Amino acid sequence: MNDFPAGTVTFLFTDIEGSTTLWERFPDAMPRAMLAHDTTIETIVAEAGGRVVRPRGEGDSRFAVFVQADGAIRAAAAIQSALTGGRPDMPVRINVRIGIHTGAVDWRDGDYYGSTVNRCARIRGLAYGGQVLMSQATAELVRDSLPEGFELRDVGTHALKGLSRPETIFQLWIPGLDNVFPPIQSAGRQVIALPEPPTPLIGRERERQEIVGMLGQDSVRLVTLTGPGGTGKTRLSLAVGEALASNFPDGIYFVDLAPISDPVLVMTTIAHTLGIREGGGRPPFENLREFLIGRELLLILDNLEQIIAVAPDVARLLTVTPRLKILATSRIPLRVRGEREYPVATLPLPPVDPSLTVEQLLTYESVRLFVRQAQAAQPSFTLTADNAAAVAGICRRLDGLPLGIEIAAARIRMLPPVALLKRLDQSMKTLVGGAADLPTRQQTLRGAIDWSFKLLQPDEQTLFRQLGVFVGGFTLETAEEICNPDGTIDVFTGVETLLHNSLLRQVEWEFDEPRFDMLQTIRDYALEKLAEAGETGMLRGAHAEYFAREAMEKWTSMMGATALERLEYMETEHDNYRAAIAFGLEPGNDISVSSRICVFQTWFWYRHGHFHEGRAWSERVAQATVGSEGVPRGMSLLAAGFMEMWQGDLTIAAGNAGEAIREFETAGFEVGLTLAHLSYGIILLNQGRDRDSYSHITLAAEMFDQAHEEWDKATALVHLANALLGMGEYEQALKWLREAWPASQQLGDPWLVAFTLNNFGEVARAQGDYEQARDYYEQAEDYFHRADAVGDQARLIHTMGYMALHDGDVARADALFRESLDAFRKLGNKRGMIECLAGLAVVGVVLGDPARAATLLGAAEAQLAQSGAAWWPADRVEVERLRERLHIALDERELDRLRVRGRAMSLDEAMAYAVNFAGIA
Repeated sequence: MNDFPAGTVTFLFTDIEGSTTLWERFPDAMPRAMLAHDTTIETIVAEAGGRVVRPRGEGDSRFAVFVQADGAIRAAAAIQSALTGGRPDMPVRINVRIGIHTGAVDWRDGDYYGSTVNRCARIRGLAYGGQVLMSQATAELVRDSLPEGFELRDVGTHALKGLSRPETIFQLWIPGLDNVFPPIQSAGRQVIALPEPPTPLIGRERERQEIVGMLGQDSVRLVTLTGPGGTGKTRLSLAVGEALASNFPDGIYFVDLAPISDPVLVMTTIAHTLGIREGGGRPPFENLREFLIGRELLLILDNLEQIIAVAPDVARLLTVTPRLKILATSRIPLRVRGEREYPVATLPLPPVDPSLTVEQLLTYESVRLFVRQAQAAQPSFTLTADNAAAVAGICRRLDGLPLGIEIAAARIRMLPPVALLKRLDQSMKTLVGGAADLPTRQQTLRGAIDWSFKLLQPDEQTLFRQLGVFVGGFTLETAEEICNPDGTIDVFTGVETLLHNSLLRQVEWEFDEPRFDMLQTIRDYALEKLAEAGETGMLRGAHAEYFAREAMEKWTSMMGATALERLEYMETEHDNYRAAIAFGLEPGNDISVSSRICVFQTWFWYRHGHFHEGRAWSERVAQATVGSEGVPRGMSLLAAGFMEMWQGDLTIAAGNAGEAIREFETAGFEVGLTLAHLSYGIILLNQGRDRDSYSHITLAAEMFDQAHEEWDKATALVHLANALLGMGEYEQALKWLREAWPASQQLGDPWLVAFTLNNFGEVARAQGDYEQARDYYEQAEDYFHRADAVGDQARLIHTMGYMALHDGDVARADALFRESLDAFRKLGNKRGMIECLAGLAVVGVVLGDPARAATLLGAAEAQLAQSGAAWWPADRVEVERLRERLHIALDERELDRLRVRGRAMSLDEAMAYAVNFAGIA
């Protein structure tokens, strides 16, 4: 044991996700699986130059040490590649999480000791099965020597349990594997969610200090940075956010509103930036209010000018969340009470003084910015006595506008400063004469953009103006499809040219293909040029058709092993989908574009919590198709029915889904008809109409089977099991679940696995087999967590409350029902809140307070009936037991009186009544 390395080493810790559940569920198969697991890891570690020390913790973990950090990276990638997706010698699929950290260690008595060991273990604990996480120390060592195709992704700074210093965590992106995981959860994490600026900030120290000082005052809640486009408001706001990182314990969040043109979407966009998911009928503003109350947090709202109508909502949000502060950027102030406007000036300019030396000129921020950007374009560029006067003249000609200076400096490869100033001066004189209605600085910026545009080749000009059609960015693939359908433009070279000339910027996202977008000021100019060329309608139509076709063709990729990746992609492209739907809704345009996007985005809207927005779009499209018939009408009704069902408006949803069936039958559109039968069946299931539901879902399952749509078929079979459960046919329900189970496992979608396991648990619970139910629920919990399915996790917490009651642990049951109620309230999920009221009613009767229990049951029953819903089958058993206990504890007259009292309560009143009950505290 003396040849283990000491000093500075790199540790690799592994752990099997959900191992306890695996051992309980597969006691006979796990020994063989563990043997294969251990052999695989030990062989790979040895081949990568490491040593396995010993199991660390339980026997399902491994602890290895490497002299070189590169070896740990190779080993981690090889382990995940070997274990992901299962192996022939592993009868059970095992998902391993890996943590890596580099630091100094103490080797004694045959083992390693010290904070490095503890930190590596904590990093491993943050990972999901299949994920590799590492510390910043390791990331810096391996960043420049990663194998081809590998990447490091910063996943934030996290507090580590028991350690005083937080850690910036990086994920190893392994080609060929699923690299999309839910956000990392760590206790006490302060989120500083600011985009990484592409370049350091030059100057602005005085402005930064002044704004920091303003936001540090208790009386200042809203500061708005104002000024024309191109003055650097966004960059300054990021610098302020960085400076304030320690002042806001609950985090700082940057919200990019440039792609948003509808004020209604602002609160939704803020909520999603904060990670808040909708889950029912509650408006996004209420979800935000609920989340922000009590949190000391800074929101940076960037680019508010085009949605200035949202200003009253911003003011109202500040009123109801007393610890929130907002830093906004806008070309115009918000004009609300309490706003402190901070006009952002242009960069200081050197005077017209030929005697100024190079050193003196470099004291001016505008000149330093030009030099830095010029060196980015041409590394050999320096400010000299020969070109200093011209550079100073360029900065003055551009009024010190940062964006204008960046655009001009990007041309330095082609034009030396003297020639650049001459051409710029001529262009600006021509331009300003034609734009006299614009403010002076806006004329200057527009002139700089126009000047740079005119230096482009004709094909580059065409590409530039056409790229303005994208909202929120684009990839090379989408640019090729929409802007170059006939193949006459070299899109790759054109994008490269526009990027080098600061007319485009490359943006970070979660995928390998590069992504680009335009600053809003430049996009406005591009759209002007598009209109001048008479191409606006053609390009917007091509854009809308592309995203409608893409939504339909890639629909099934949301359902399978690539589900998380596809859903994240759709979130990134959400603004483009919005623009496409809006185009189809305009008079004279093709409404089928909008209806196709709506129906094939419903699952995305559900999984990512865009309930209000998805319903609003779908109902607008449905309204636009009134009086018409056929597939577009059916698609819009189908989408609206799904969204209305998920928001709890079951009567409206049933009407729309039923009409969709008729439209698709008439049109002979089988894909739509199948989905409509499934939708209608699930709505009926929600309403407690189990037999009617069964016939529609059976038809859908048969049609999915004929079309070889395995994910949809498995989902339908699970719903069939739920309908049979409601009819008391437990064995037949299990038959359908067993048929669905192999596909659920093979397809690799963690949500579908969790959905199936959860319903196995529902059948077991309805049969009274609580131990079997617990096993299924615990497995489902793990997979719902991996799927980032917060709504499903909230309901499972509620279900585990009933499990705790069965165990006789009333304290835990009370806590779980309250936790679930809080989660559902934050999601706005009305049905979930009602289910928790019933659970708390059971807690009440167990604690000897039948009067409170009867009141809560009356409130829950009334709210459920009002929404047109019925109890889920497994919960019906629990509610019926509650009724029986109440009939024993109370006489009929008193029971009726208390239930009537509960029925008179609103949902908010009932929740307040439930929460204010002291329970067992």
